Formats: sequence, structure tokens, C-alpha cells
Amino acid sequence: MRKLCTALLLLLVPTIAQAGPWLKDTGAGYAKFSTTYFQSDGYYRASEETDLSFSSYSLSLYSEVGLPGPFQVIVQLPFIFAANSAASDAAFRNADFGDGRFSVEWAPWSSLNLVVGMDLVVPLYTPVTSQQLPGELSAWQTSFPDLGDGNYDLTTRIDYGLSLSVIPGWLTGSAGYRKRFGYYVDGVDLKMQLGVWLFPDKAYVSVYSQALLNVAKDPEPTLLTSRETVSMEVSLGVTADPLEKNLHLVFSYGTLLYTRFASPGYSLTLGVAYSWDGIS
Repeated sequence: MRKLCTALLLLLVPTIAQAGPWLKDTGAGYAKFSTTYFQSDGYYRASEETDLSFSSYSLSLYSEVGLPGPFQVIVQLPFIFAANSAASDAAFRNADFGDGRFSVEWAPWSSLNLVVGMDLVVPLYTPVTSQQLPGELSAWQTSFPDLGDGNYDLTTRIDYGLSLSVIPGWLTGSAGYRKRFGYYVDGVDLKMQLGVWLFPDKAYVSVYSQALLNVAKDPEPTLLTSRETVSMEVSLGVTADPLEKNLHLVFSYGTLLYTRFASPGYSLTLGVAYSWDGIS
């Protein structure tokens, strides 16, 4: 099985300034539609690095909605157009929904910027190795890019955040345990984001990093590998203030700083986001 870096990046990329351990009021929400280009000069098949290069374009819809309680639900749905390319200019393409993310967050203490969350990752596709390809395509089945590893993951995490006063901005951190339902090993999920407003209500920059690290070794790495990655993304957000300060345009550059059984690569993202108030 193979876990593509692009599928990871879609889950790693942060939302804009509204993200973090500040739950939405009941009925309030935030939505972001983004498109991402990802490029890597390599492609792994389990623990074996192939001579293929990988690229993808993806569309992603992310949304947060506040519920009574206080609770909050999050949904992220990506659609990926992926391709593996060989030196002979042959290309193997795959297009489908990626790994969907469905989350519930709870703020047990209103006086603290502390959130307890659970994230369920659901594969919305059929892995290439489980597909029946027609005719001669079956001989090249392992050359087609997978959109994920087809595995269900459940992460339980704690988020904490601070609003910065000396320089207007925010700092958030998250630590979670990722349970993998299948033959992949469990792992820890660590996140941090620092954001600063360049011009209040008009423009900001943020730096986001996430580490997905395993807590054990794969029993049969030649057959199946649980990838490890450390990523970083830098974003510039611009609002439509004074016309509509809740409307944002976001530009992002992301890269994989560390990978295990995955090839390094970079991503470029353009997103449009909008937030709305809750029930008064």
C-alpha cells in the first residue's frame, strides 16, 4: 500500500486566522474552498522508491460550524487529480475523492482556550491495488498513483492557543494520538501555528508545522509502510475589508521537511474563505 504526500498535505494544511482552539458560537461557521498543486520527484511503493515522479492538482472544501454545548463540527472533503510520470514520458493518472476528515471538538472550560477534539479520516476512494483494471492496464497497475492508503484513522487530540497582544496575532499548538484501524502502526500528531496581523483586519502571515510520527516499527516494511512526515506551510491572507472583512483570499507555500518512506515535495495553494456569525 502507498500513502501519497499530497493526501497528507491536504490534511496538514491549516485554515486561516479563525483556526485554532477558539470554538465558533452556535450557528457560526467558517468555510474555505482551495485548490492545491503538489510536485514530487519521487514515488514510493511500500519501502521501495521507484523511478516515477508524482504530481497532483486537488480541490478541497473545509468547513467549521459551531454547535450548542459548546461543540463544533469540522468536515473536509478533497478531490484529487494525480499522475505518476516515467522518464519515457508515460503517465499514469488517477482521479477521485481523497481521504475525508470528520471532526468533533469540545471546549470543556470556557475560561481556557483549550479544546478536546476527535478526527476521523475516512477513505472516499478504492485503492488502486483493490481495483480491477481492464486489459493491458492491469500489467501497469502498480504504476498508477494511489490517493491514500485506504485506511481509517481516529485521532484524539488536545489544542491550546494564545492571542498575542504585543504584536497582534495568535499562537496555537496541538498534540494527539492517532489510532490506525488496520495493519498500519499508530502514531502521534503534533501541530503548531504562529500568525501575525500585518495590518489589522486586512492582511496577515502565518507559519504552520505538523509532524506525523510513528510510535512503533512496521512489522513488514517491504509489504506495507506507515509513513512519517514533518511539514511546514507559510501563508499570506488578505481580507476584503472594508467591503467584507470576513472574506479572505489565502496564498500558501508548503514543503515536507522530513519524510520516511515518502519522497519530499512542495505545494502551492490558493484558497477563498468566508466566516459568518452565529445565532444571536
